[in-house]
Amino acid sequence: MYWQIRNATLPSGERGAIQIHGRFIDSVGPEKQCEHFSDANGLHVIPGLINPHVHFRFPGEEHKEDWQTGIAAALAGGCTTVGDMPNNTVPCTTVERLRDKIGMVGKQALNARFWMAGMPDNTPEIKGASILKPLLLGVKVYFDLSTGGLIVREQ
Repeated sequence: MYWQIRNATLPSGERGAIQIHGRFIDSVGPEKQCEHFSDANGLHVIPGLINPHVHFRFPGEEHKEDWQTGIAAALAGGCTTVGDMPNNTVPCTTVERLRDKIGMVGKQALNARFWMAGMPDNTPEIKGASILKPLLLGVKVYFDLSTGGLIVREQ
């Protein structure tokens, strides 16, 4: 189904419309004929924000934050993409753990991306994690103690 947000002030300063098909923006520009629409009343439209550093604490510490509450907060703040940190109770230090976490999180109402933890002994895992692109944002190294016992000290 197509949906249109009309009468929006676009980043260019012009008034226009956003055409939405399913969950995705199809186009931005002049208004088109569309059965389903909302009037933005001149509100400003900005690109979705990216928060590359979130702690949704799943799995293991959902009492602090989970994907449902984290996504609700991110979307309310205008974020359409988040990068979840790897320092969980069971940290994401291997391709298998990262793949499991991605699978448990599943498809979400925003773009979910993930960090892997870098440790002195997991270099082969880090190299192998490239198969998870584009969901893998990068490698996070902790130089002080963190959740999950992650710490890299001078060797």
